[in-house]
Amino acid sequence: FLDHELVEFVAALPLGLKLRGTGTKRVLRMAMEDKLPKEILSRKKLGFPTPVGRWLREEQSYLIERYILSTRARNRGLFNFSYIEQLISQHRNGHVDHTERLWALLNLEIWFRTCIDKTTELKAAL
Repeated sequence: FLDHELVEFVAALPLGLKLRGTGTKRVLRMAMEDKLPKEILSRKKLGFPTPVGRWLREEQSYLIERYILSTRARNRGLFNFSYIEQLISQHRNGHVDHTERLWALLNLEIWFRTCIDKTTELKAAL
């Protein structure tokens, strides 16, 4: 579904083929009518969960130090870092799930570096 030609084709379709009332993916559902069970075709939209909380606790925990707790982030003076350190500690030891807060802080710092600081370090890492 992420093939650029398919995405471009679907983007150019008339709205009536994509939506019907509050229903979405109309043309896809029509195309799959004889291939998928009705309960699949008529079910509500499901999210696409990712284990961000676990990643920030385990294999990607270095991102917290690199971005959220960095000297650069601290020098911005935007947040109370003793509170942020408390959030991180609670998240890491599993007492409280602060995934959404940490994800927002991580993305905010990356945004600052990219759009405000105009650094290229992120591009080099990709």
